[in-house]
Amino acid sequence: MIRFANAVDHTALSDVYQKIADAVLAPAVFNWNTEKALQELKVAKTLVYANLGIIVSFISFRESAEALEITALGTIPICRKQGYLEALLLQLTDIAAQHDKPLWLEVHELNSAARQLYQKWGFELVQNRKNYYPDGASTLVMTRSNV
Repeated sequence: MIRFANAVDHTALSDVYQKIADAVLAPAVFNWNTEKALQELKVAKTLVYANLGIIVSFISFRESAEALEITALGTIPICRKQGYLEALLLQLTDIAAQHDKPLWLEVHELNSAARQLYQKWGFELVQNRKNYYPDGASTLVMTRSNV
């Protein structure tokens, strides 16, 4: 079931985020520490996918005048490749279309798995912000129109 997260969900979202962070093999490409991520989850709008009442995937975003910007997303490792995150993205795409805005996101240049997934979902590279991260790497700004 897809729904918007509420204040009661923050503990569960914290657990989901920590499971995702613990599974990352290349920490340099996972640019948010848990504290920063939890702050974002509290202020951003967040769609969650709950399976049997347990949050297994989420996608957080903020709305600006120009776009809906995806700020964080993920699926707990044991539930990956089951379509949860893609279902959330389709729901967010519908929301973006209702607001007549494209989707934006940023990704670490070395996070090739995420870049490939975003390209599969129709995101295109629009900007390369050099030396964006503390490790000197660039962030890639990608967008997806709602057509």
